[in-house]
Amino acid sequence: MNINQIILEYLSILLSWPLLVFILGIVFLFKFSNSIKTFLENLRSLKAGPFEFSQQQKPPEEIEKKIEDKLEESGITLEKEDKEFQISQQQEVIRYWVERAKLYEFLYLNLYLVPNSKTALLWFINPSTKDNFIYSFILPPQIVNQKEEKEAIFNALLSNGLIEQDGILFKISEKGKRFLKFLGYNINV
Repeated sequence: MNINQIILEYLSILLSWPLLVFILGIVFLFKFSNSIKTFLENLRSLKAGPFEFSQQQKPPEEIEKKIEDKLEESGITLEKEDKEFQISQQQEVIRYWVERAKLYEFLYLNLYLVPNSKTALLWFINPSTKDNFIYSFILPPQIVNQKEEKEAIFNALLSNGLIEQDGILFKISEKGKRFLKFLGYNINV
């Protein structure tokens, strides 16, 4: 066998479809491992032919920890030893549950909203009309139907109260500002 035939044999093995599919699968798993992990954690049931898998959902402990940490940063604590004493102070208990509900909502919105929606929320720091948003906001080029995607983003922001209407203009709401601060953006509006 000459060297050209050996090289051709190696190339045919390296470029065979099973090996390419395997390599692409490994790259896919590494690139999207966090997304796959989140998807599997949120999966409630899966059915494939005669087999069905379901899991009971319970709030992840890390969410509870994040909420407790955020509440402590705000100066709100509800320790077990002082619980009876603090419950008698109704204002503090109500404030605690209101803040907790806000944090749950922000954690949900962080999971629910895609990165383009969060970028669009930042875009509304400067008030704008809906048409201006639809025709001026830039999305990644791989999105096929850009206008429909922008409509969906706009509706998601509006329906969740992150933007509000002021005449013909839409601007970021106080809730939207708090959400951006929750995400770690330093906005001064």
